[in-house]
Amino acid sequence: MPGALAVWARRAGLLLAVAGCAWLTHGLLAEHRSGNARWPGWGELVLAALACALAISALAIGWAQLLRSLDPRCDVLAAMRAYALSQPAKYLPGNVAHFGARHLMGRSAGLSHRDLLWATALESMVLIGCALAGAGFGDRPWPLPVLQQLPLSWLGALLLVASVAVVFLVTRRAASIPRLVAFMVCAAAYFLLTTVALSLLAGNLAAFGPLLPGVTLSWIAGYLVIGAPGGVGVRESVLAQMLPGVAGAAMVVTAAVTFRVSLMLGEALLFALASLSAPDPRKP
Repeated sequence: MPGALAVWARRAGLLLAVAGCAWLTHGLLAEHRSGNARWPGWGELVLAALACALAISALAIGWAQLLRSLDPRCDVLAAMRAYALSQPAKYLPGNVAHFGARHLMGRSAGLSHRDLLWATALESMVLIGCALAGAGFGDRPWPLPVLQQLPLSWLGALLLVASVAVVFLVTRRAASIPRLVAFMVCAAAYFLLTTVALSLLAGNLAAFGPLLPGVTLSWIAGYLVIGAPGGVGVRESVLAQMLPGVAGAAMVVTAAVTFRVSLMLGEALLFALASLSAPDPRKP
């Protein structure tokens, strides 16, 4: 029964991804028919991609710190490399292959199955906690009115506190807490830097504050929908719902779409750097 539910969840997620992509395509056509659509310039796209590359680098550094909180013997550079190499796997059907890839590489590096499972659970807790904290920032018109009534920042803070309690109970070492806090800082940096990237693409750096809730809420949607490869279609659809009033009317869908392009370019850049920096197995 659980296996059947997982299959249906993946299928539902894939359908949501397809529907989201179709809705975005319709939005792009509508923007162009209006004659007012404006795509970001090449300079803005390059800067946004670099900001996304820095954002994902922050997560790679945070992943290494998280692993060291569970096992102080963990090799920081190897952990960062594994994170960068596994990121493209999230675009495979299921939206979970990157977790499996990181797990396999961690096992090959000598990390225990138990520590890697806890690391994945803690990573999700911290990322969602930071995203909820960012989603509660400022006063934004939410796509669902019920979200306005939820204490999102408080829910995020509680999740972060719970992650601290979990890492201490798992390791029984107070020294593991500062490394977890370092991962929290890296997770916050990821959302801040990706919001900078979106601000560049929307043509309004001053809109950083109002854009932050849209970036974080759309990330949560893409992260939680199993089956949507990398959250494609889902994340952009939620983001486009929250952009009106922040980005110009002609930039709503184009900003959301080019934001995904920037993220993928950042991931590709880090993947290439990690591949080039991998040690040669033929050398002793």
